[in-house]
Amino acid sequence: MSTVHGFNEHALAIHQGSKVKIFGRALLTNIVAIFTYTGITPSQQVAQMGENGINLIQLIFNKCLEVPKCTEEMYLQLIKLTTRPAEPDGKVVLQAWKLLAMACGVMLPTIPEIKQLLGLHLQRYSIYSICTRLVLISSSDHVFSRR
Repeated sequence: MSTVHGFNEHALAIHQGSKVKIFGRALLTNIVAIFTYTGITPSQQVAQMGENGINLIQLIFNKCLEVPKCTEEMYLQLIKLTTRPAEPDGKVVLQAWKLLAMACGVMLPTIPEIKQLLGLHLQRYSIYSICTRLVLISSSDHVFSRR
């Protein structure tokens, strides 16, 4: 049984009645690729591929197209990485937002609850971003000074 970064195939098994279906290898590959792209897992691959990591992005999206359940997991991982991060402007979070933005343009989750969660997440953080900018602008003395 293979183990990568604390995940193992058995832990990623889905139980369907008495039958156990493992889609672990594709899922595991995708999780590791997401962690590598965002910088959670340091890798020589990222340094070799350049800053934008096109090959990793292609790997992630190809796995999602091959195994649709990987799409759901990808979105859940990206939502988790971009929800209340310790460093909102840190490299990991910015890379996760980039990947999330690209993913939305390529494929969407098929499970309605995850699609709804994604919509709420994007809505929450777009409003948060707008409100933060308004607070910063309104706190500036010269913008709203009375004449």
